Amino acid sequence: MKGFILKEPPSLRFSLCLLFITAVGLILIVSLGIAGHLMEQHLLRQTQEGLKKEIFLSYALLESRNPGPWHLQGDALYKGEVKIDQHYPVLGEIAAITGEMITLFCRDTRVATTIRDEKGQPIVGTKAPPEVGAKVLGQGECYFGHTFIAGKPYITAYLPLKNPEGETVGMYFLGQSIEHIQEAKLASLTRQLSVTGLSLFLGTLLLLLFFTKSITEPFSQVTGACREIARGNWGIRLMPQRFKELDIIAAVSYTHLTLPTIYSV
Repeated sequence: MKGFILKEPPSLRFSLCLLFITAVGLILIVSLGIAGHLMEQHLLRQTQEGLKKEIFLSYALLESRNPGPWHLQGDALYKGEVKIDQHYPVLGEIAAITGEMITLFCRDTRVATTIRDEKGQPIVGTKAPPEVGAKVLGQGECYFGHTFIAGKPYITAYLPLKNPEGETVGMYFLGQSIEHIQEAKLASLTRQLSVTGLSLFLGTLLLLLFFTKSITEPFSQVTGACREIARGNWGIRLMPQRFKELDIIAAVSYTHLTLPTIYSV
């Protein structure tokens, strides 16, 4: 029967380096996860606060481009004499200026929008979420919050469109895709990871060189002395060690290796 061949155990320096690198890696992963979550929440809040201001500014821009009252003619929404449908050019102009998604609703139905589906077609003819309709159409107030459009999450702001009699006949929407915010977060994290990772790598190398040498050198001295004593070099003497445990190991090893040899003489 073949005997077992025992592999040489790893050195103390290698084990310490591996332990240190693993600990640093785990700390970095956890830190980036927490930082990413906090960054995303900050971006969401920042975007929502920005929309609260932008919706009124962009609506004022729409009014300047197309003055006139909002009103219904049958099932169609009009701004002055202009019928609002997907060919309404003002939305594209405002979207280009603000960088946001814009939609006009006739009551709760999308009739003109800059939001497009996966095929590049405008998402029109669909309904606003019930909670939005209840707030804007039912109460005549603005709505700020998160909604889903074509299955995708958006940070949104809705403004009621009222006719001269004060009746809400439609809604003006301004929003931003949360996916775009997450992409911005990912890009920012990638930049941070590049800088932090390089700094951490260099810092880890310096720490490893310093700490592993300061910790493993006394062990190397003790193990080297034990080898010399085992070869018969009894003149080896060890200076007091940095670690108490090493002093004990050195004393025991010296006694264990030298006494049998002395008695045999």
